[in-house]
Amino acid sequence: MLPLFFLPLLYLFIFKSNNNNKYKQIFPLFIFLAITLRFLTIIASPKPVIDVFTLLKEAPQKLLQGKNPYQEVYSPVYQGVITDNFSYWPFSFLLQIPLIILFKDPRILLIIADISGAILIYLIGKKSLQSKLLSLIYLFRPNSLFMIEQSWQTPLFSFLTFMLFISIKKSKNFLTGILLAVIGGIHHYYLILTILTYHLWKNKKTVFAAFLAVFCPVIGIFLLWQPSVFIEKTILFYLQPIDKLKTIPIHLSLNLNTAFYTLTGFDLPTWLTSIILVVITVFLFAKLFSNRKILIRKNLLMIIIFFYFFYFLFRQSFIYYYYYAGSLLIFFTANLFSSEE
Repeated sequence: MLPLFFLPLLYLFIFKSNNNNKYKQIFPLFIFLAITLRFLTIIASPKPVIDVFTLLKEAPQKLLQGKNPYQEVYSPVYQGVITDNFSYWPFSFLLQIPLIILFKDPRILLIIADISGAILIYLIGKKSLQSKLLSLIYLFRPNSLFMIEQSWQTPLFSFLTFMLFISIKKSKNFLTGILLAVIGGIHHYYLILTILTYHLWKNKKTVFAAFLAVFCPVIGIFLLWQPSVFIEKTILFYLQPIDKLKTIPIHLSLNLNTAFYTLTGFDLPTWLTSIILVVITVFLFAKLFSNRKILIRKNLLMIIIFFYFFYFLFRQSFIYYYYYAGSLLIFFTANLFSSEE
């Protein structure tokens, strides 16, 4: 019911704030509403029936007990399925440790990242009315509370990616390397950002050194702890035949393969979709590099387009993947109101 009470304030904020400064103070109230709704979501759904929640909650606890999170069996979630499929990379649970110790819920970190991402959109848009509206769009998208409730890490990925492009813009080379390491260290898919932003790094040696200094020791510890288990859980898991991925409803994902399977009863070959993606990527970035001056905004737009194509062709693309691309699109739009490139 809370959003209904805020509708009159939304009208005043959109249509009256340009003419009356007192209505500009309504914006923090909407931030407060967004925070409140997220915590109410956690209260209403203290234990969602999804393996991501259980894995992100219990993995830090396993590590604090001196156990390897990649070797452990977790609390059962789905009937008849053993929960031992921790496929995220180490930073996914390392970042959660303080919040799990304090609150016993991995979604607190996601709420912090979500609200912080909205504030970055507001700041990058120079605190204009447009940037405020984009922040509210970011926070109040129809599935925003669903992302938090299900414990999907998209808000964290979005916030870290926003920080990445801000650090690149500000020539914070060491921070750029750290952010790339953390993003790639949560899920290996996003190591692609290291390649797609390489030409924007002002001091490539510093960025690369910072990346290696953070990424290699952390990943190396868990790789050396039990090499075969780590590789099986974090890489080979995604290369398994579709019929063996019991916890992932492949044919309910939002991509080209699902449509093809629905019509024909067969899956598209992975090699075919991979070739199509490579061709599209080369075309996109060839257009980018055709200009002598590579603009950060244009590069961000190319990356957004790349991710939309990647998710469309990837066999495990669900709503939270597209939600991430949508978040980047909102951030890109806010950048248009910035005088800086």
